[in-house]
Amino acid sequence: TYDWESLPAIISRVYRFHCRVKAKDKEAEIEPETKAIGQSQFFIEFSKLELSAGLFFTLPLTGGVAADPQMPWFTLEDGILYFDKTLYTGGETLTVPKQIGGQKVRELSEYCFLGCAGLTAVELPESLEWIGPKAFAGCIQLRGIKLPESLQGIGGEAFAGCIALEAIAIPYTVRTVGIGIFDDCGALRHIYYPGTRADWHLLEIQGINPKARVYCIDGVVTGG
Repeated sequence: TYDWESLPAIISRVYRFHCRVKAKDKEAEIEPETKAIGQSQFFIEFSKLELSAGLFFTLPLTGGVAADPQMPWFTLEDGILYFDKTLYTGGETLTVPKQIGGQKVRELSEYCFLGCAGLTAVELPESLEWIGPKAFAGCIQLRGIKLPESLQGIGGEAFAGCIALEAIAIPYTVRTVGIGIFDDCGALRHIYYPGTRADWHLLEIQGINPKARVYCIDGVVTGG
């Protein structure tokens, strides 16, 4: 097994998922000037792995886990997407890819983008089926989010505390909705839903801003 006590003292960060492989009789060589070990480094079965000085990068993965060296802030495990905001170097708008490492993105993990205050717009892929609880909670600058037609469910408090969110479209494919998905969304005024008013009420979404209007194909629902 790898002797973590031999890590160079200069290493200041070891990211999550750095080592989730049984490494019996395996060996990893880390050059003395390496400053960080990135997420998903040691998912691969290896006989000898060399990490370049001062770099961290993502390797081919096993065990249902996938990642992309161009987007190290994403990790996909059995179709569930995890986001590491400490690694994110993109801008205020974010597009989640449909696939990572050949795997389809099917779910957002619980707390996936929790507290990502810098995000203003997010586009989710057409492969996505589930948004985990509190996935976008506390994204205080989020003003726009595109939900895909493939979406089937939204976990509780998924958008709670998104105080800048003014409008959102809920796909007709959504059948399961958790408690308080729009709690503390004080700016929310417009919700677009391509079903009937009866269909909308079946979703039993509670806690919507009373000033919000839901635009259905047969009319408008006031206050959710």
